[in-house]
Amino acid sequence: MPGGPDNYLEIRHLVLEGSNRQIGRALGDIALDSYGVTRLMPYASPIYARAHHEYMEQNYPMLLDRSLA
Repeated sequence: MPGGPDNYLEIRHLVLEGSNRQIGRALGDIALDSYGVTRLMPYASPIYARAHHEYMEQNYPMLLDRSLA
């Protein structure tokens, strides 16, 4: 991979199985364990949050289900 001593790319391959909620939970656990993510960042506006939820509900319901784990 191109880069220098302070610029590199780490490639990971994950295989997660289960329901969308189980996969979402596993991704959240990975974020916590590997990256120290302890909470989600809030939306800048409640209007944006609702619009995003409605968009995901209409266009990507499986992904929305996974994100609500």
